[in-house]
Amino acid sequence: MVFLFLNQSSFSQDLFTSEELQSDARLLWQALNELHPGLYRHIDTVSLERHYEELLQDFCVDRTEVETFILFTEFVTKIKCGHSYLNPFNQNNDIIKNVVNKKVLLPFGFSIVENQMLVNESFETCVEKREVITHINNIEVGNIIDSLSTYIKADGDRKSKRVKDLELDLGAKFNYFDYYFPMIFEFEDRIKLKFKSGLEQEIKLLNKSERSLAYSARFPNANLSTYDDTWNFEFFQNYAYLQLGNFATWKLSFDWEEYLDIFFEELSLREIENLVIDIRGNEGGMSDVSDHLIKKIAKKEGVTVFRKPHLAYKKVSANLKPHVSTWSKWFYNTSLWTKKLNTTHRTIKFSSNKEKKIKRNKEAFSGQTYLLVNESNSSATFILAEICKKNSYATLVGTETGGTKMGITGGQIFFLNLPNTKIEIDIPLIGRYPMTELPDEGIQPDILVAQSLTGYLSNTDDQLAKVISIIEGN
Repeated sequence: MVFLFLNQSSFSQDLFTSEELQSDARLLWQALNELHPGLYRHIDTVSLERHYEELLQDFCVDRTEVETFILFTEFVTKIKCGHSYLNPFNQNNDIIKNVVNKKVLLPFGFSIVENQMLVNESFETCVEKREVITHINNIEVGNIIDSLSTYIKADGDRKSKRVKDLELDLGAKFNYFDYYFPMIFEFEDRIKLKFKSGLEQEIKLLNKSERSLAYSARFPNANLSTYDDTWNFEFFQNYAYLQLGNFATWKLSFDWEEYLDIFFEELSLREIENLVIDIRGNEGGMSDVSDHLIKKIAKKEGVTVFRKPHLAYKKVSANLKPHVSTWSKWFYNTSLWTKKLNTTHRTIKFSSNKEKKIKRNKEAFSGQTYLLVNESNSSATFILAEICKKNSYATLVGTETGGTKMGITGGQIFFLNLPNTKIEIDIPLIGRYPMTELPDEGIQPDILVAQSLTGYLSNTDDQLAKVISIIEGN
C-alpha cells in the first residue's frame, strides 16, 4: 500500500524531529525483538527487517503527529498479531484526541455487510437507518474499507476480522474508523454521500463533543460502557438464547459465574432441548468464562487443543525497563516462573506438555447446543469455538472466526511508551503455540452462514434464523 501524506498539518501542527522519531523507532525495534514471543510467526525475518529499515527511512525527515501515528501503525500491523497495536485506550498523547475534536466524525453508525456500509443508527435526518452508502466524496466505500483495514490489528491473515473492526458503534468510546478515516482521507467539515438508490447528499461532520451530545440526547439513559448490556438470555418454546458479548469480566457489574449458573439452572427446570449461545462480536477476555461454559455443556469427555506457552525473554533489559509498564512486577523478571524451552524461547514452569482432558459433567446440558460465531472471535472466544468444535460440544454456525490455529498471544502484556512521541504500543508477552505446524486459519463453522445484505435490509439475522429453522425442522 502506498501512503500519501496530504496536508496532514490540518490535524496537528506539532512536528517530531527526525532524531526523535528514529530514536523511538529503534526502541520499538529492540522491544519487539526482545519481548514479543511471535514476532516472526506470520512474517519472515528478512521482510520485517526490510519494513523496519523503511520505517527508519520514513523518519529521515521531521513528521507531524498524525504522520508519525500512521507510520508506526503501518509497521506494527505487519507483525500480524492481534494483541500488538497502538491501543487507543493507553495513549499518553493527544494525537487521537486532536483528530476527533475536529469536525471529522460521521453523524451515523454503520455495519459492514458484503463490503458495503449499512447505516445502523443516525443523527442526520437525511441519512436513514438501513440505507446503503456506496461512495464517500466519490470514493467507493469498498476501496475505503480495503484501505483502512490495513491499519487494523488481527492474527495472521484474517482480513475479515480487520474489516469487522472498522464498523462504527456510536456508543463505543473508541472506533478505529473515527480516527483512521480522517487521518488517511483528511475529510473535514462536510462530505458527500452517494447511496445505493443513486441519491447523493452532502452532510455535515461532527466533532467528538457534538456527537456525544447528540448520542446522549437520543439515548438519555444509555451507559457508554455497555459491558453489562452485552450479556442477555431469553427463553422460547423450542430453544433458549444466551448472548455473551464480552468476556471482560472485570468490567461487569455483576457476578458472571452466578449469572451463568442461574441461567443453566433455569434451562434445566424448563426442560428445553435446544440452546443457542451467541458470541458474535466478542473478541475475548478472561478464559475463565470459556472454561465455565464448557463445563456446562460437556456431556461427554473431551480434550483441549494443546498449545505450549512461549516467552521470548528472561529479564527485561535495563535500558528498556523504564519505558514499559504493566500490572504485575513478575513480568519484568520471569526467571522464577519460566524455564528454557529451546534456543529462542522460554516456557512457564510446570506447564503441560500435552492436551488437557475435559471431564464429563453429569449435570451438563443434555440437549443440542448451537454456537453462533463470526470474525470477531479471536482470543478467548477463539479457544471456546475451537474446543466446542473439536469435541462436538456445539454446532458452530456463522462465519470463520478470527484468531489463527498457528497460535495466539495474550494474557500478559507490556505497554511500551515511546519517550519522544509519547505513543503507546501494546506488546504481548506470552504466545501459546502448537508444537506441530498448523495452517493460518480461523475455526471454520459447521454450518457456514454469512449475514446477507438482503437479510440486513429486512431486519433478519440470517445466522440465528438458520439455527431456528434447524430447530423447528424447516
